[in-house]
Amino acid sequence: MINEKLLGLLKALQRGTSVGHVPWQDLPEDEMFLAQIGPGIVRVGKFSIGDRKGYTLWVFGVGGVIVAELEVFEGDPNFPLIEDVYASARLWVRDGEQLIDRMITQLTLA
Repeated sequence: MINEKLLGLLKALQRGTSVGHVPWQDLPEDEMFLAQIGPGIVRVGKFSIGDRKGYTLWVFGVGGVIVAELEVFEGDPNFPLIEDVYASARLWVRDGEQLIDRMITQLTLA
């Protein structure tokens, strides 16, 4: 049951990030991103074990205690979902869309 709730949270994070409603913060030293949502905090990060790529979603409660964790490895049916959340958070928090727009404009003017 916890995985279904966490998958629901991932889907909500994906939707919320796409419209700019998730206040992501960058943790550059760890290649992780976190957002405070209501009374909780979510964090998403990537990792590798050998050639296997994966992502982890953590949910923190009051006082910073971990209340749930979900690891998703490449090949899992939910991998594209968590990968999109991670990539979207990174793009959003690091102003990637604006940078890419400026680069396209510069190249178009050349």
